[in-house]
Amino acid sequence: MKALILCAGTGTRLRPFTHPLPKSLMPVGNRPLVAYLIDQLMEAGIREIGMVVPPRHREFLELSRVWFPEKVVFEWIVQHQPLGLAHAVLQARSYLQEEPFLLLLGDNFMQLDVRQMVQQFRSFPDAEGLVALKRVRDPRKFGVAEVAEKRILRLTEKPSKPASNQIVAGAYMLNPSVFQVIEQLKPSARGELEMTDALQEMVQQGRPIYAWEHKGFWQDVGSAAGLLKANKIVLQKIGNRIDGTLQGCSVTGPVRVGAGSRIVRSKLQGPLIIGQGCTIEGAQLGPYLTVGDGCAIRRAHLRDSLLMSGACIQDWQKPVVRSILGRNSTLKGAASSGRILLADDSTIWS
Repeated sequence: MKALILCAGTGTRLRPFTHPLPKSLMPVGNRPLVAYLIDQLMEAGIREIGMVVPPRHREFLELSRVWFPEKVVFEWIVQHQPLGLAHAVLQARSYLQEEPFLLLLGDNFMQLDVRQMVQQFRSFPDAEGLVALKRVRDPRKFGVAEVAEKRILRLTEKPSKPASNQIVAGAYMLNPSVFQVIEQLKPSARGELEMTDALQEMVQQGRPIYAWEHKGFWQDVGSAAGLLKANKIVLQKIGNRIDGTLQGCSVTGPVRVGAGSRIVRSKLQGPLIIGQGCTIEGAQLGPYLTVGDGCAIRRAHLRDSLLMSGACIQDWQKPVVRSILGRNSTLKGAASSGRILLADDSTIWS
C-alpha cells in the first residue's frame, strides 16, 4: 500500500516562519513535523510515500537525505498552484494508480495507529472511504462529521452550530473512485477544491464512507500556539542523553544535549532538548524548551519555547516564555519578559 502526504500548504497562520520554510517542515523536538508521520508509516510497513509539495521544495529533498536515507521510497509530486487539498490529491493520481491509499495531512501532529486504521477500512467490503475522526471540545474551527452506525452521514466545514464534537482529523483511507468525484467538483467560495466537499459528494451519491475514531493524541499545528503544544508533547517523552560537554551545570529532569554542544555554568531543567554545536553560558533553560542546532545563548532565561537552528540570545534579563525564535535570529540586550515570535534572520537589539 502507498501513502500520500499533503505538504503544499502555505501556512498563513504560522507566518512569518512559513515564508521561507513549509509548515510541515517546521521543527518539533528538533525534527521536521512531517517526520513523525513518516515514522508511523514505517512502523506499519509502508515504505512507498508520495509527498505533494510546493514548487519551492528543496527543503523536502533534505528531509529524505538527512532523516530517512534509504529507508523510504519517496515520490515528489509538485502542486504548482495552491488550489486545495482535493486538487493536491488529484495531482497524485498517476502515482497512486488504481489502488486504495492512505491520505495524511502533513501539518497535523498525531499518534496514528496506521495498522488498525487500514484493518478497519478492509473490514468493510463495500467501503469507498474511511475517515479518522477526533472528539474535541470546540469543533467550530474544523470539518465536523455526523455519524450513524459507523457511516458518515454528513460533513460540514467549520459550522457555527456543530452537529457533533467529532472533527475530521486529517487521516483518510480512500479508494481510487475518489478521483472521479474530485474531477467533477466545483471550487469552493475561496476558489479551492475542498477534500470535505469531495467526501460529502461521495456520501450524497450513496457511496459508503465510514468513520473511525482516532483515540491517540492529535494536535493542530496551524498556529504558533499549536506548534508549541506539539513541541511539548514530544518533550514529555524524551529521556536523558548528554553527548555534549557540561561544565559547572546543574541538571534536573530529562535533558538531551547534542554532540559538539558546550554548556557552562547553566541551570538545565527538563524536559529539555539542546541540539548539536550549541554554545551556552550562564543560562537558565527549561522546562519544555527545544534549542536547535548551532544556537548561542548567553545570560538568558528561557522556557516553554522553541529556538530554531542558529538562533542567538544574549543578555536578555527577563524570562522568555511561549516564544519561537526563527533560524539565525538574534535577541540582544535588556528587555521585558513575555512572548516573542521572531522571524528568520531578524534581530531585536535593545
